[in-house]
Amino acid sequence: MALIPSPLQRPLAGMPGQWQNMEECNAFTAYAGSAIAFGQAVMKGATDDAVIPLTTGNKFAGIAQENIYSSGTPVNNEPRYGVGDLLGVADMGVIFVRLGANVVKGNAVWYLPSDGLYYAATGTGRMLLPGCEYDQSGSLGAVAPVRIRIRPGEAAITAA
Repeated sequence: MALIPSPLQRPLAGMPGQWQNMEECNAFTAYAGSAIAFGQAVMKGATDDAVIPLTTGNKFAGIAQENIYSSGTPVNNEPRYGVGDLLGVADMGVIFVRLGANVVKGNAVWYLPSDGLYYAATGTGRMLLPGCEYDQSGSLGAVAPVRIRIRPGEAAITAA
């Protein structure tokens, strides 16, 4: 049996916070400074080793990876990290996120902190995530892969 039975087939859609593939994946380890959903955009917290959900006027640090262990209370049946949980934060690679609208491969990535969803266009409260683009097209409510590459020295981002 071949390791990859259909090498030309796309990888299956995963869950928010999972890697799509292993082509360019890199992450750093941090502690949750507050509740964080899998696949949520984050920023550095009050201490060097903590991250918290991204808010306007701050620097985008990456996207929270999914993990088997988390102590947070699920919201809409989606698991979350609780304060103090150890997590990985993707700052380079291709990672799945939950969509708030239809997106097209190559679109810029907009994130809305109030619902934790990702979009392909500006809108009230949405933030353009630097170094990110959609790696495949996707539809409202589905998951889609985002190619992410955080560049050191990026400026803080603000909501539209």
